[in-house]
Amino acid sequence: MPGIRVSIDLVPLREPPVSIDILQAGYAEHPLAGGGMVVFEELTPATIVLKFGVGGVSEDSLRELERLRTRFAGYHMLGFDDLACGQTLYVPVYIPRPPRNAQRPNARDEMVFGEFDLVCKQVWPWPNLSRVDLLIHGAVTAGNSKFLYYPEAAGRIVAVYGWVQDSGSGGGQTRIQVRQDATDYLATPGDFVAGAGGVGVAMTAAVLSGVTNFVKGLPIELDVDGLPGNANSADLSVTLWCMMSEPYQET
Repeated sequence: MPGIRVSIDLVPLREPPVSIDILQAGYAEHPLAGGGMVVFEELTPATIVLKFGVGGVSEDSLRELERLRTRFAGYHMLGFDDLACGQTLYVPVYIPRPPRNAQRPNARDEMVFGEFDLVCKQVWPWPNLSRVDLLIHGAVTAGNSKFLYYPEAAGRIVAVYGWVQDSGSGGGQTRIQVRQDATDYLATPGDFVAGAGGVGVAMTAAVLSGVTNFVKGLPIELDVDGLPGNANSADLSVTLWCMMSEPYQET
């Protein structure tokens, strides 16, 4: 019997399950006062049941399944074809260890394990705290888009830190801004105050603006809005700490 295409962390199973049942998440409804809106509170996660082994499961296939699910303590991205909508869906789940039932001969007189259900519970291991470094190597020059980072997922910036290895001289400061499209993420530009040539300093005025969300795909830009008097600062790094949403994507 042909199986349904299934992958674990984008790795396709050689011997896929013959069927998939999706048990929807349990929830409670809470109508708000005044009407017009209902809030849904999720009480139980969705459950995905993979049925393996009509006709038996080979030793190699069971070992492959055990090997794939053992990584990352059982938490994985399960991909499968949804025949109803004709698309491949990806759901973060906990995959339990598959059982080893008593072996028996199949129709070709091969020893196989009996059929079993693999019950996978939906989980939400994200958002995840991630570090993003925006770097300018060598001499710092003024202008927009001095470094571009294309986020692989949507998220929110929770902190910004910076360091310049050579703060420059002549007074004043190297001044930067971090933005996506028309949104500036620093309430006031970050400053690296000039000292004697060769002196490294940390960024000051790293106060976040009221909106620090970003979207997937559009570049986050590092702009240089000012330079010290002698325009001789060099080797600048800005670190973003971001809460990233779901990072998996189809390749």
